[in-house]
Amino acid sequence: MKIKTIIVGVIILIFFSNLFPASAEVVIPLVEPEMEYPDMEADFDKLQISPRYENIQLEPGESKTITFKVKNTGDKAVTTDITIEIPPFSEYFMEMDWITVNPLSVIIEPDESREFEVTVDIPEGTVRGYYSAQIAFTNDTLPTPYPSPYPNYINAAQLSVDVWVPPVIQISSSYIHDQIEAGKTYNYDIKLENTGDDHVEINPEVDSSNRYEFGPNGLVEPPISDEDIFITSPSIINPGEIVIVKVEINVPQDAKGYYNGAIDLNIDDPSLNEWEGRMQLDFQIWKQPTEPYVKTFNIDTDAPVTIDIISDIYDSSPESGSSSKNDPSFDVTINGPDASTPGDIKPSKIVIGGSVDLGSERFPPWEMESEGLYQETRTQYIETYTLDGTAGDWTLSIMPYHTSRFDYSIQIGE
Repeated sequence: MKIKTIIVGVIILIFFSNLFPASAEVVIPLVEPEMEYPDMEADFDKLQISPRYENIQLEPGESKTITFKVKNTGDKAVTTDITIEIPPFSEYFMEMDWITVNPLSVIIEPDESREFEVTVDIPEGTVRGYYSAQIAFTNDTLPTPYPSPYPNYINAAQLSVDVWVPPVIQISSSYIHDQIEAGKTYNYDIKLENTGDDHVEINPEVDSSNRYEFGPNGLVEPPISDEDIFITSPSIINPGEIVIVKVEINVPQDAKGYYNGAIDLNIDDPSLNEWEGRMQLDFQIWKQPTEPYVKTFNIDTDAPVTIDIISDIYDSSPESGSSSKNDPSFDVTINGPDASTPGDIKPSKIVIGGSVDLGSERFPPWEMESEGLYQETRTQYIETYTLDGTAGDWTLSIMPYHTSRFDYSIQIGE
């Protein structure tokens, strides 16, 4: 069979070689396909529509009427022919009967304006999401050199409707931010309240999507693993009930740096978006140093010296139970050019300050009551040390406790 195939192939090659000698040129004519291009000079009605884009927010069962002003900027009368077009590419699709337009058809003379009332009715039970529609006032469409999946009307307004539902489960905070120490254990509370008429199921768990983070040298493992986080929670929240989800963080002994993660509460509440049912975790991890920070400085002439050491503790989620229970403190030693210098010294003045938020930004609206109105989101500690300085080189040693950072200033002279 193979021998026969080879013989047949040779015969065909000989036939074509005799038909087209090597010196002959074979010319194959090129036929340019005929293409139909849209008439870009097509005549269409010229309308000025205001607003061109309208975005509204409604709950299921609500309705709203929007007024569109349409002006004829052309040189001939225009008869409107209302068309409602629902884009085929969307996660949520609006129904045609949700929108009514009045009037449907009118004659607009040149330089004349008419108003159209567009009423949007959202039925009860509509799923939360973003819905859109195109309201065309004429049938004129934008010409395109390729097929379009749906008409692109020229004289049209875009309508976007954000259908939302008040959440049944209300969460005390959306994140926990804290300063934590390596090798220690910390506990936090997440308060959830069911304001609906039916029970709601929850199943909190660590969100593993943030397992790796970008560091200066690429992807690195987070300093706290999923196994270091323990969650205790009920599985059902009854109507009107307030429950506490407890979160325990066991910080590894060798942990350091920052941890950014999340707890997915897995709340069976369709009124919540996915990200709204998550508790963000933001931790700055520090380790108690064994050696003090050392700073050397020089005094030209004898003069009084004032040293300020400042530490700020930020607590952006006090309602979750901050773990920073110990105030920052410092062991300070200062040595000068002779043996008469103080050595270990105590602060001559301590200043405690802070920042208080009245809850308008970080506290949920259902907790805006007098007893929970004030939130201290930052506490500042300032220790001041004074001494009589003599000319020469000085060494300042600072051993910090219960703080991940501090600032200092050295003032020489009055």
